[in-house]
Amino acid sequence: MQKIFLLLITASLLLASCDRYGKKVEINNNSEVFYKDEATESEAKRLGNFLLDRNFFDSQNEKSVQLSKDSGIYTVRFVVDKASYETDKENTLLGFRVWQMWISEDVFNMAKTKVVLVDDQFNDLADAGELTPELKAAVRAEQLNSITPDAGATTPDSSRMDNTRVE
Repeated sequence: MQKIFLLLITASLLLASCDRYGKKVEINNNSEVFYKDEATESEAKRLGNFLLDRNFFDSQNEKSVQLSKDSGIYTVRFVVDKASYETDKENTLLGFRVWQMWISEDVFNMAKTKVVLVDDQFNDLADAGELTPELKAAVRAEQLNSITPDAGATTPDSSRMDNTRVE
């Protein structure tokens, strides 16, 4: 009887923790997007495929992201190593500001999007914030230069890419 009681408590705790993270979409063997609130499975798949296409998700490292939506505003939570984040906060935040811009523009059709860095329990560490207009322009210019043949663009190394797409 005691074993059954412990089993029921354990199962309840596991189910409660899954609800906290949301429903899960597996993108590849090591990557997943949880979605909750007003976010849909389709939006989670779109985000996951975008992160896969941009090589954020890879076949080497386990990575988790959580997507939520409230009143039309998307929030993307990226799990980061807390120690690494603490070591180089400014560069880390700058990098995720770029992700915020890309996700807003390329995944959610310019909808308001917020990126938050979280620990491995999805507890917030920092809001990445947004790029200044000048930095947005610089990032866009760099993107254009990287696809211009005169800029020495090359094709991606297909051996490093996992083109698994979630439909």
